[in-house]
Amino acid sequence: MEENEDKFSLFLGVLKGIKAGAYKNPYMATIEENGQLLAIFQMTPPHPLNIIFVDENQISTCIDLCISELTKHAVPVASIISVKEWAVLFAQKWQEKTDGNYSLMMDQGLYRLDQVEESLEMSPGEMALCND
Repeated sequence: MEENEDKFSLFLGVLKGIKAGAYKNPYMATIEENGQLLAIFQMTPPHPLNIIFVDENQISTCIDLCISELTKHAVPVASIISVKEWAVLFAQKWQEKTDGNYSLMMDQGLYRLDQVEESLEMSPGEMALCND
């Protein structure tokens, strides 16, 4: 996750909060096969289920297993958050398997700075502390 911190910063931030005791009754689950991590799930009710797929070749199988376990244990899932393609696939399968509905609530993007252009001229002025 840290290698793709730009994509998974929310998951990492919530995980730090869970470790610090900031959330009651967090839901954390993994799907593994032969010692290989395939998917990670995290939810801190009432917030969305956060999904990360580690092995993109196993997404469909992982979604099926996750939905099966969530419904078997009556874990309420009101919304999900993930990479858009993953979230849409999960929502479509959720709809198929639970006869529920889904809709896209937010379509957000992230920007990552990979390089700073050193030759840019700095603007005039200086920093000032603002007290609100």
